[in-house]
Amino acid sequence: IMLNIGGISNISAWMVPTHGTGDGRMVAFDCGPGNMIIDSLMEHFYKQPFDNNGDVALSGTPSRELLEFLVESDGFLKLSPPKSTGRERYGTDYVKRLLSKAEILNLNPPDIVATATELTAHCVYSSYKSFVHPLLVSSGDETERKLYVSGGGLRNRAILNGLKRRFQKFEVLSTSRIGIDPDGKELSCGLKLPSSIHKCMGPLSLD
Repeated sequence: IMLNIGGISNISAWMVPTHGTGDGRMVAFDCGPGNMIIDSLMEHFYKQPFDNNGDVALSGTPSRELLEFLVESDGFLKLSPPKSTGRERYGTDYVKRLLSKAEILNLNPPDIVATATELTAHCVYSSYKSFVHPLLVSSGDETERKLYVSGGGLRNRAILNGLKRRFQKFEVLSTSRIGIDPDGKELSCGLKLPSSIHKCMGPLSLD
C-alpha cells in the first residue's frame, strides 16, 4: 500500500491475485487533507510555512471534540472512490470554520495544530478501513502488511506517530525502501513502481 502525503493525502493499493493467477487489481484515491490544513494553521499562528518535524503538533494535545466536529461535518470523507479533492474543499473557508470551532472550545495553537495533524492520520486510516481493506479481504491478499509513505508528511513525526498507532499490524516505511524517491512527484497509477514489483503483481485492472 502506497501513501503520498502532500497537501492532500492519497492512497494506492495493489491487490495481488491469490495463487498468482489472473490480473491484479488497483485502487487509488484521495483520502482527505494531508499537510494543507496544518500548513495553513502554521502560517496563521506562527508565520511559518509548515510544522517542522511535527514539533508544534507534538507539543500540543489533540482535541477529541474538534476532531469529531471536523470528521462528522466533512461529506468528502464518506464518499466512495474514485474521488479527488484539493484546496477548493480544504482551503481558506475550511480553516476559518476550524478556527471558529476551536475558539468556542478555547483551544490553544499547539492543540489546534495537533488536532489537524490527527485529522490527517484519521482520514488515511478511515479510508483504508472503509475502501481498501475490504478489497484486500475479497481478493485473498492479506499477506504483506507494509505502508510505504512519500511526500512532505513523511518528515512530520506527529503524522507518522498517528499512522503507526492506527496501522498497528503494518510496517510504516519510506518509499525509499523500494527505490522510490519520497520527495518525487506524486505516484500516478503505479507507473513509477520498480519493475520487480510489477512482475510479482502481474497485469493490473484499475478501479
